[in-house]
Amino acid sequence: MKSHLIDLWTIISYRRLKMKMNVYLDFFSYKSEIYKRTSRKKIGTHVVKIIGWGVEDDVKYWLVANSWGTQWGDKVFFKIRRGGGEFGNY
Repeated sequence: MKSHLIDLWTIISYRRLKMKMNVYLDFFSYKSEIYKRTSRKKIGTHVVKIIGWGVEDDVKYWLVANSWGTQWGDKVFFKIRRGGGEFGNY
């Protein structure tokens, strides 16, 4: 079974999938759009929980929960491109 299908099954079965992501400077200004990294300045890494997925304007995305509080992003959540390398091969 392909690894992305295993990951989707993990999300469906357990309602979450923890992933480590690289954090770049532009991530701090995220609001509600589908995040696509534009900055080259890496700040560090961060562990987040993928809780779902979707499609918006023909762009596949992961729905992710962050731990930075409700004032950041879309009330704790953010969308990030699926298959764009933001989580390695995912």
